Amino acid sequence: DQEPEPEPEQEQEQEHGRTSPSRPQEESQQRSHLDAFLAAWNENHGALSKVLALTDRRREKIRTRIRGGLTIERFTEAVKLCATTRFLTGGNDRMWRASFDWLIENDSNLLKVLEGQYADSDAKANPSDMQYPSGFFDDSNRETQHV
Repeated sequence: DQEPEPEPEQEQEQEHGRTSPSRPQEESQQRSHLDAFLAAWNENHGALSKVLALTDRRREKIRTRIRGGLTIERFTEAVKLCATTRFLTGGNDRMWRASFDWLIENDSNLLKVLEGQYADSDAKANPSDMQYPSGFFDDSNRETQHV
């Protein structure tokens, strides 16, 4: 009589001497974390459009931003800045407004918002006072200033 072979996932857990959450549970936790970004937008969007759902494309964009160092706190900060900046809320010659998709599209949009590059001229932030998460800069190309 042969003993049945363990499932690959069980085998891996036994090798490492620990058990891990099942794949569906991991996916549920990750989905919940991504949903926090949707909630942060919808709780702080002001006059900007509400987001109704996270599509697969949106989820992948958020995952990419997270891998680049984005936290829910920094994202919330960026949403609040978007919602309170004239240019990003339609106060421009094209009446263009920022959107959830625009904000998560790339690191550049997020970084510019956090740096205050879209801030109303009477409220420009001093970028040297800002703290940035890792991944927003490619340190190999970043010039350092010696005082």
